[in-house]
Amino acid sequence: MNKKIYAFTFLLLNIWGWSQVGIGEKGIKGALHLKGQFPADGTENDSITRNVGLILPKVDTLNDGSRLPNVVTPSGSAAVEGTMVYDGKNQCVRVKNSDNSWQDCLVDKSSVTNVFNYDVYGGLNVRAKKAVAGNNFSIILGLDDNAVYASGLNSNGETGVGNTSGNTATYSLILAKSVVDIAAGDLHGLAVTSNGELWTWGSGSNYRTGHGSTNNKAYPMKVKTWPSNIKAMRVEAGYYNSMILGDNGKVYGMGAFSEGTMANGKNSTSSSNSYQTPQEIPNLSSYTFKDISLSRFSGAGLTVDGKVYVWGNQQYGRLGTTANSGYITPTQILSDEKIKQVAMGTNHGLAVTEDGKRIYGWGASRAYGIESNTYYSTPMDITAQINSGAGLAPDEEIIYVAVSRLDASAANTGASIIITNKNIYSAGSNTQPQRLGLGFFKGTTSVKYSPGSSSSSQESLEGFVPMYDKAIYKGTLFQQASIGLNHSLMVQKVDSASNIGGYGYGTGSVNNNQLGAISPGFSSLPIPMLIKK
Repeated sequence: MNKKIYAFTFLLLNIWGWSQVGIGEKGIKGALHLKGQFPADGTENDSITRNVGLILPKVDTLNDGSRLPNVVTPSGSAAVEGTMVYDGKNQCVRVKNSDNSWQDCLVDKSSVTNVFNYDVYGGLNVRAKKAVAGNNFSIILGLDDNAVYASGLNSNGETGVGNTSGNTATYSLILAKSVVDIAAGDLHGLAVTSNGELWTWGSGSNYRTGHGSTNNKAYPMKVKTWPSNIKAMRVEAGYYNSMILGDNGKVYGMGAFSEGTMANGKNSTSSSNSYQTPQEIPNLSSYTFKDISLSRFSGAGLTVDGKVYVWGNQQYGRLGTTANSGYITPTQILSDEKIKQVAMGTNHGLAVTEDGKRIYGWGASRAYGIESNTYYSTPMDITAQINSGAGLAPDEEIIYVAVSRLDASAANTGASIIITNKNIYSAGSNTQPQRLGLGFFKGTTSVKYSPGSSSSSQESLEGFVPMYDKAIYKGTLFQQASIGLNHSLMVQKVDSASNIGGYGYGTGSVNNNQLGAISPGFSSLPIPMLIKK
């Protein structure tokens, strides 16, 4: 990697005719000069990673002895300059300010080469490890660089590009660190790095980003109050709040106590009933979890021994228990099963058994492919609903499930996606708009809808229906999916032998560029489309 930094530096030296870079710091392996901007409030310097307009070698004089021309600062912005160096001891890129103070690591070892290539050569095609869909915006975790990219609605800084206006039309690099997990909520995003740091951005309303203020964050910022002795492992973003799973198996929350989603039986979105910074959730402290799930009205935790605990608003049977009513504290469901994944939706939930051969559903039944207005308050085996009622093939098993988490509280708005080792299926509301990728019927403009509606412009399809396979490359398999308010994202599985795959697909609304720079001539994509940067 050091050779890459040297090569990049000498490339610029040759272009501008400079022969050397003066580096006075002991142990420094390479250096670049960085220009950026302080945020509007002038207090938080993490934005040194943002708004990079030009990267040059840091030199004091040219070969003829003349000094470099003064840097011209754009009108209305406060320029910040410093020397960007590769810190060999900590294996990261850092910035030394003019007052000799050091910024935190900006780019770690695994991302340096990619970031420099990105800035110099104009971008890379981004393969995805994970993709998450929020309220009209998307976040992608890069497969090859572990960096974070975002696109879509940016009115609250949801895409983390350094401002809070308009849309981010293309997938833009927003966090060039080694990231292991990402989450997209209603108006905010979260990321966890490989060394256990928690980074958040977007709307600060209800303290959902955990920075101790309600100010919006227009770029990713490290949550400095995250416990130093705990590594963050997983993140989930809800509607008014967020949850984090630590490497100690404990769950931490930040944001509002809305709908009981903080597992404390309370329902409030007021500032006085919110965690302003990450706090361990007392009612969950007696369990050791390996995974968590969070939606607008509910939450769930999966313990290390495969047990499921749920909490939140019990209306519509969305918790799969009749033990309590209203806003309940953690309650176990599916006590006789060992579960490998649980997913909590707006009005329903899904759980997959450890062998991947059975799936349970509860809550509003339309969200998992049953054409009725029935609400099931206890989990029921819905495996037979897969593949339009044909069920799983003998050699087929469920790999991953995704549910709609941000919809309004209405019986017909929920949706689900099931990924198996053979196919990808979807069920539920497809009118928000066409986010299930079921396509149009041949020769008509009727939307495939599962399950159906009485509207003449929609066709009733019961069960989990295969996505429109003519839009997906033959033989493509998937490994992960996410359903947003108006769109869905799916990540292609990577072939272990050839390393081919890993591209993202999207379907649904494109009005806010949540699927990137796509101009199909209409407001939504009814079929899955390959996403490129």
